[in-house]
Amino acid sequence: MKYRGIKFYTIIILIIATILVSGCTSDTKYTPPSKVDSTPIVTETTPPSKVDLTPVVKQTDTPKTQTLKIGDTATDEKLKITLNNVSFVSKIDELNNQFSIAEAESGKQYAIVDITIENVLADKTQTISTLLLTSIVDQDGYEYKIDFKGLTALDKSFKDGEILPGMKKSGRIAYLVPNNAANLKFIIKFDLMNGKTAVFDIK
Repeated sequence: MKYRGIKFYTIIILIIATILVSGCTSDTKYTPPSKVDSTPIVTETTPPSKVDLTPVVKQTDTPKTQTLKIGDTATDEKLKITLNNVSFVSKIDELNNQFSIAEAESGKQYAIVDITIENVLADKTQTISTLLLTSIVDQDGYEYKIDFKGLTALDKSFKDGEILPGMKKSGRIAYLVPNNAANLKFIIKFDLMNGKTAVFDIK
């Protein structure tokens, strides 16, 4: 009887142990860890300045250093921008109206930029704002925006607004710049959101 009691308790203990072991198993899928690269020295020995940085310099320098001249046309495949002509005057009197005369202050002159902007898209209207998209920059990095007095005195000023598909707009814009300013560049962005900008040498 005593032997049977010991055997009975042994069986009970084995059953409980089996239940505990099976209860500790998990159905979660096993995913092996990633192998750590043990050869970092090989990548460090390759000169990054020659392999990685050279193409980056080419990509950033090409658009930044591209400078156009009067008569050239730039495009972003949506718009075509042509710089037709640039003139420098001290006085704008084109409307035969004494109240619409713009005279530059001492030491300054008007840079009058004549441009044509064409919408080359077949099914989308483009909106142009020369006030926001254009400027003139001198050799020291000073920026000059549109001069409203000079603009309103022009006979054929550029009219901001929509350009229909396949259509174009032409007109002139006035900027007030110093007489002694050199290396002047006319800057015009294709869009406020993208980074494409056309740079024209004008003086």
